[in-house]
Parts: sequence; C-alpha cells; structure tokens
Amino acid sequence: MSVVRVHLSLTRELSRNKTI
Repeated sequence: MSVVRVHLSLTRELSRNKTI
C-alpha cells in the first residue's frame, strides 16, 4: 500500500547513518 513511503523512510535513515 505505502511501499514508496517505507522505501523513502529507509533510504533517508540509511543516508543519515552514512553521513561519515
């Protein structure tokens, strides 16, 4: 149903964690 939203949330979290 909201796969795009979940994908965006995951990508954003990953990007934030990979901010080194």
